This record gives sequence, structure tokens and C-alpha cells, in this order.
Amino acid sequence: MKKFCTSPSILALLYAMIAGLWIIGSDWIVSVMFYQSPDLLVMAQQYKGLIFVLATALLVFAALKTWQNRLNRYINASPAVLYVLKKSGNEFIPEFVSDNIQSLMGYSANDCMHTDWWFSHLHPEDKARAASFSDNIAMDDHVTHEYRFYDAQDTIRHIRDEMQMIRNKKGEIIEIIGTWNDITTEKQQFQALQQAKVVFDSTHEGVMITDQNCRILNVNRAFAKVTGYELQEVQGRNPNFLSSGKQAPEFYQTMWRNIKGNGFWQGEIYNRRKNGEIYPELLTINEVKDEKGQPTHYIAVFTDISQLKASQKQLDFLSYHDVLTHLPNRFLLTTQLQQQIEICQNQKQGFALLMLDLDYFKDINDSYGHPIGDKVLQELAQRLQHHLPNQDAIARLGGDEFALWLYPLQQEQEAARLANELLQAINQPWLIENNDLHLSACIGISLYPDHGQSPEQLLQNADAALYRAKAQGRNSYAYYSQELTELARQRIELEAQLKQALQNGELKLFYQPQICLNSGNIIGAEALLRWQSSKHGMIPPSEFIPLAEETGLIRELGKWVLHEACQQGKSWLDKGYKIDRLAVNISAQQLLLDDIETQIQQVLDQTGFPHALLELEITEGALIEINTSIQPLLKKLQNQGISIAIDDFGTGYSSLSYLKRFSVDILKIDKSFVDDIETDKDDRAIIKAIISMAHSLELKVLAEGVENEQQRAYLAQQDCDFYQGYLTSQALPADEFIDFIANHQPHKN
Repeated sequence: MKKFCTSPSILALLYAMIAGLWIIGSDWIVSVMFYQSPDLLVMAQQYKGLIFVLATALLVFAALKTWQNRLNRYINASPAVLYVLKKSGNEFIPEFVSDNIQSLMGYSANDCMHTDWWFSHLHPEDKARAASFSDNIAMDDHVTHEYRFYDAQDTIRHIRDEMQMIRNKKGEIIEIIGTWNDITTEKQQFQALQQAKVVFDSTHEGVMITDQNCRILNVNRAFAKVTGYELQEVQGRNPNFLSSGKQAPEFYQTMWRNIKGNGFWQGEIYNRRKNGEIYPELLTINEVKDEKGQPTHYIAVFTDISQLKASQKQLDFLSYHDVLTHLPNRFLLTTQLQQQIEICQNQKQGFALLMLDLDYFKDINDSYGHPIGDKVLQELAQRLQHHLPNQDAIARLGGDEFALWLYPLQQEQEAARLANELLQAINQPWLIENNDLHLSACIGISLYPDHGQSPEQLLQNADAALYRAKAQGRNSYAYYSQELTELARQRIELEAQLKQALQNGELKLFYQPQICLNSGNIIGAEALLRWQSSKHGMIPPSEFIPLAEETGLIRELGKWVLHEACQQGKSWLDKGYKIDRLAVNISAQQLLLDDIETQIQQVLDQTGFPHALLELEITEGALIEINTSIQPLLKKLQNQGISIAIDDFGTGYSSLSYLKRFSVDILKIDKSFVDDIETDKDDRAIIKAIISMAHSLELKVLAEGVENEQQRAYLAQQDCDFYQGYLTSQALPADEFIDFIANHQPHKN
């Protein structure tokens, strides 16, 4: 209603109604107004027309003034400044400027009613453009410009000037009505955005912006450079396609808990590039919230730290490794030895530390120069690593001095064997840049725990052993203990001779008869290996068989023994000598060969010896060592007719349980139980239990080492099936064994 009553047209209507009422009832109105003053009443009636005109004018003027004031308030309340320019000659001069220019520019409307004020407050760079604005408005009725003005505080204001042209009937512009809008804040925000965009695109850090649902909205050029993905390839996707898979789900759960709780997260993470390469990055994720505290965006900023990581890794490597050979240095060696000591303490094992030093290395540097010497050291490092079971167990201490360790150490002689291999490797020809070199070295050996309980002690004692080796002559090794040195040299010498024994024909097979306790007849023989050394004479198997097992030579020896025994057995059969079985020992190492079944079959095919007459003897210790993995093999051999015997039965730790696991035919009671059978009731009880248990499992029993009649008689009393030993015959060469068979007379029970 208020708005309606204040409209100018409504006011004019009201005034017209009042005027009409005045005309109709003017006499009555005059009488009412001046009835108390007769003189004035007469005058009013005479001039009532003039009074009507004046009253009406006053009312209209008041209404127009009210409307004008209200309109000015409306105009001044607007953020836009309204102005009117009137054409005067060739110029347009200000005719009206709204009062709100005061709040915009700090000048009153009257100050701005001069053309000079407008141009004097323009920014110098905009004056030329403003002066020629008439060229731009000639054809357009609506023109918009942007200018910079200085306000009363000499602050630059960005103004958007919008002008509407008023034309006469001839199309000539006679008036311009325009508005000024302050766009300074808008410009500043735009400039800030432009600056942010420059920073966004030019920064070396990758930037990714997502919405509250983690859908990618924008990425910068660094993101594309690091990941290989352009904006159009990732926009709208969840960033989880960048995941490398190296972090567990718990990692991301913790990350998001931090973002939700603290508003940000920072840390190292591995992501995947477009080409599939995994790389490390330092990532910061910030949560952006609105005025209500609700997340609207997430901004991720990351730096590819691949080079930093590589540099750090290289620095760490150089801190713990030798620059020339890339082997661990003394500092890292000490740490590794301490770790090795702790392992050995927990596992109750030992290890050997070897310290190696080249002979006369200084002469190489003096004669050929240090570059050649460096290449020698690099080549030496490679040769040492090639002969080590664990290639990481080697370090360069400085100069031509190296250290290496051997773990696990089953026997002390293993260190000497390795030392001998290394010395032989160093003695091989060297060709360094067309220079033929001949090198040798010395090695000192210390053993944990006998020669030291700490890395420093072991190194010190290995160094002392090294000097002992040098004092004894070049190209040699020495233990910290002189006694160990001598024993090791003997073992190494024996090992070398054993390797030549096969080629020199020093190894022979002897055969010990196996007798049936019930009938006294010879039912077979066990093939036993003997070494008739040209240098040391007869060497017992107890000395060279363990050596062959340590060196791995047992595999070659075992194959030779099997072939030789089967060939001899076939020869006896061809000559008409009857033999029910031929027992051949087979080692644990042979059983572990992938092709052992094929080897056995090839030997039988080559020699023609029957499967049914072959008996393979496996020690109980070997069965315990290799566990149940050979059960399928034993079953296959039995299916081919080959008998399986457990040798040295009763010396193991789980004898009875192993009988249930393995497919066997015969138990051989160890000689240690037979030796005291006459006097030791425990041995008699054990033998009785073994025989009873074996028969209950339908196994045959053979007693070893029977040397007198009392032993044989007790075994017969307990229903033992077979025996072998000196009571009947020692092991014999093949030709003597045949004579024994021919002349043997069965005994009577």
C-alpha cells in the first residue's frame, strides 16, 4: 500500500480530485475556512480562483519534491554511479552525477560536474583511449569501457563505464546516460587468479585438485610431467589409479584419518607412472572447507623424490662400501660380523673369518702404475666373490687387504678348503690391459667362537694369522692356531690326492661275505671301498669317506662304486657263481641328486646285473638328515625289485619312527651293539628288541661285526637272520672272495 500511495501518478490523481472538490464546493470551503473573519471571507471569495491555483501548485511541487528525494535515495543506494552527459557543440559535458560518487571516489557530485575533472583523474595510460571514445560510439547505442581512475586518496580504481546513447530523430547523439561500476576488487581477484594460475602451471611440484568425492578436477603441468598423464586422461577419475600397490590398505586408512582429523597429511608414498614405473614422492594433502566447515575440495601437492632417494642411497652406499670395488668397507664389515655373531649365538654354530692380502702388490703399482693396480683389485674382488658360497660375505679393508667369512661352518677344515680354492683362483693368469701378471696371496683364518667373541678380536686374530702365513712363505694360509693349520694342510693334501685316486686306479672294492645264521650258507656280500694310496698306503674309509662327503666327491665315488660292484657281480654270475644279493652303500648326497634313479637304472642296464640281486644300503643317519623326501624314490626302487637296507641301525635318534615312514627290507644292527654282547646286558636287550620289532614288521635283520662264536650263538638264539664279520671273513678282494665262496663250509647250529 505504501508503495502504491507514493507513486507520482497516484499523487497527481489525488491532487486532481482535491482540485475538483475545491471547484464544486469552493463557496462552502471558503465559508468554513473564514467564517470567523468576515473581511477575510469576502477577500477569499473574490480571489478563490487564484488561491486554488496556488494551492494546487504547492501540492504538486511538494509531491514532485518528495518523489525526487525518494528517487535520489534509490539512485544513491545503488553501487553504480549514474551520470548524464549533454552534448554542447562538439563536446559532451556533465549535466548530472549521482551523489554516491562520493563514496566511490571521495569527491562530491559538484566536483565531478566539470569535464576537466574526468580527464585529470584518469590513469595516464587510459587518457588517449578516453579522448577518442567518440569514434567508438558513433555507430553503437550501447558502449562499455574499462578505465582506471585515481580517487581522492590517489588510489587506482578500476571502473567499468557503461553508456547508453540518446539520439534525436536525425540519429544524432544528443545525450549520454551512463553508469560507473567499481570493479577494482574483481580486477584484483582476477589478477590474483592469474598469478595463482601462473604459479599453478609453473611450479615444479605436481598439483592435483579434487572435489569432495575425490574426483579429479584439475592438474598442473608438473603433474603431467611426473606421472605421464595429461588432464584429459585423469579428469573425473579417482586418484587411486596412481597407486603402486606397495602400501597396504592400513596405510591409506591412517592417511585419511589424519586428513579428516587435522585437515592435512604429509608423508612419503610410492605411486606408479603411466609407463608402469614406480617412484617415490613427498605428498601433502590439504582439505578445503566451506564457511560451514564442510569439505569442498582436496588439494594434493607432491614432489618426485626419485633423484633424492637415489642420491641418498648412493650416499649411504658410499658410507658403507668401498668406492673402487663396491664391496663393504671395514665399518660395514664390523657391523656384519656382529650380526653374524648374534646369529651363531642363537643357532649354536660357528663361522670362519678369512683375511687375504696380495703378495708384492706394491711392485705392481710401482711397475705398472696405480690404474693397473686398481683394475687388479677390481678383478680380485670378482674372483673372490665367484668362489664364495655367499657373495655378500666379503669386504675390502683397504689397499690390497680383503676380509671374507664362511657360514655356516660345519668343520674347521672347510675354511682351509676355501682358502686353498681362493689361492688357486688368484694363481690363475691375469691379463690386465694386455699386461700378463702373476699374482699370489696369503690368507689368515680365525674361527668364531674359538678365536674371538667380538668382531675386533676376530679381525685382530685373523690379521695375526695372516702375518704367520706370510712368514711361512708366500701363497699360503694359516689359522690363528698352529695346530689347526697343520691339520688343515693335511686334510687339503688328502683331498687333492683323493681326487686323483680314481684316475690313478688307487680305489678298490673289497667284498665281505654275508652269512645265513640258520644254514651257515653265504647269501651275499657287501661291497666296501678301500683306498690303497701310493703315498700313504692303505687309508681306512673312516678317514676318506667323511672327506669325500665334505667335498662333494662322494657323488662321483658313489657312482663309480655302484658301477664297479654291479659289473663285478655280473662277472661272477656269468662264471656260474651263485650270489643271492650284492649290497652297495649309497650316501645321502647321492640320494638328493635329481637323477639318482636314472643313474641306478643306467648302471644296471650297462652292466646287466639283475635288479633283484642289488641291495642299496642307506645309513640311518642319512635317512634322518634328508627326512621323508626320499620315500617316493625308495618305493620306486623296491617296485623294480631292488632291496633297501638301513645300515648302522640303532645309532640314530628316531629309529623306530623311521621304520614306519620308509619302505625298507633289511635292518643292519650296528657293530657297536654286537661288540659287548657277551657282557653288556643293555646291548643284548637292545639287539633282542630290534630283532623282535623288525620281524613284527616283516623285515629281515643282519648283524654287523660278528667276531666270535658267542656273538653268533646269541644272535642265532634271538632268531637273527644274517650276519657278517671277521668270524667268517674280513672284506676280500674280488678274486679272493670267489675262492672263499668255493671253499666255504657252512657251520652247524
